[in-house]
Parts: sequence; C-alpha cells; structure tokens
Amino acid sequence: MTNKDFDIDAFIDNIATQAQDIFPDDIGNKTQTFIEKMFDKFLRMTNEAIDNNYSDAEFSVEDKVLLLQVIAEWTFHKTIDMDRAKLPFEFWESILQKIAFAVFDVFQNGVSANCARKAIIMGIEYHVNQMYNSSLQELFEKGVINKESLERAQKES
Repeated sequence: MTNKDFDIDAFIDNIATQAQDIFPDDIGNKTQTFIEKMFDKFLRMTNEAIDNNYSDAEFSVEDKVLLLQVIAEWTFHKTIDMDRAKLPFEFWESILQKIAFAVFDVFQNGVSANCARKAIIMGIEYHVNQMYNSSLQELFEKGVINKESLERAQKES
C-alpha cells in the first residue's frame, strides 16, 4: 500500500507542531525532544509496516492516518505520565514500544474484522492501559521502582 499522496514527513512534522502547542508547562525540553523522537521513530515504523504488508483494500489511507494519530497521542500522553511519575528515563522507550505495538495490533485486528472505529479505539484504550500497568508492575517486580513510585505512576495514568 504505497500511497503516493501520503507524505509521512509532513505528517510527522504536523504531529510534532500540534504537540508543541499543547505541552503542559511542567514538561521540560528533554521530555519534549524525546516525544518528538518517538513520534518520528514509531510513526515511520508503522507507516512502513502498513505499506509493506497491506493493500489499499485492506488498510485505507484514512485507516493509516487514524492509526498514526492514535499512536502519536498515546506516545504523547504516556510519556508525560512517565515524566510526571518520575519513572527512570532509560525505561521509557521500551514501555512506549510495547504500547505502540499494542495499538497497532488492536487496530489492525479491528480493521481486519470490520469493527466500528469507535469500538477499535475503545479496545485500544483498554489494551494500552493493560500494557502500561503490566510494564509498571514488571519494573516494580525487578526492583527498578518501589511501591510508592508504582502507585504514583498508576495514578498519573
């Protein structure tokens, strides 16, 4: 599905510009730069996966745009949650990768099953929260974060 009308560079630039307008005041430059880096990485990977694995009939341009927007939104929100919860920075990307994969998986399964987009989005929210909380629990069980940090991170979510 290589749609010549879809410009991934312009899309990522647009998402990054939109994010600049809504960053909360308590989020520093390091986190903002990280989010923009993750937008670039995850959105490019997703775009490539769609282009290489689906036809236009299986995955429309509108579906692609919606999926990319959803991945960007969850990347944005969960990074802010992790920043505010003061989770160790070195674990952020791996948590976000799990979340992005969950979003992609639920979305593509929903599209394949011809589910309503609203139902797909609701399923994504459920699975993102499950993945985020299981990642937090894993950090706690490995001794990376303590009980207080786990609870703080869960409350931020």
